[in-house]
Amino acid sequence: DRDTRQRHETETRDRDRDRNTRQRYETETRDKDTRQRHENRDTRQRHETETETETQDKDTRQRHETKTRGRDTRTETRDRDTRQRHETETRDRATRQRHET
Repeated sequence: DRDTRQRHETETRDRDRDRNTRQRYETETRDKDTRQRHENRDTRQRHETETETETQDKDTRQRHETKTRGRDTRTETRDRDTRQRHETETRDRATRQRHET
């Protein structure tokens, strides 16, 4: 009777220990999976943010390049117009001087 009781207590203790070990393992696995999912989500969000920033930077660069091109074109046009005006004035002055003499 005493042996039976001891055997039963030992079996119960072993079962409890095994159950606790199994539960601990399941909890650790679940926690690990949760951490991994969170890391994946964080990584995905970081990549999305980086991509958005890169796109915004590219758009800003293109806008600036377009503005600069427009400004350069306007400057070139203004310079050309100024040169032509000076050439015309010089020609007119030379013509007037020839006519005066």
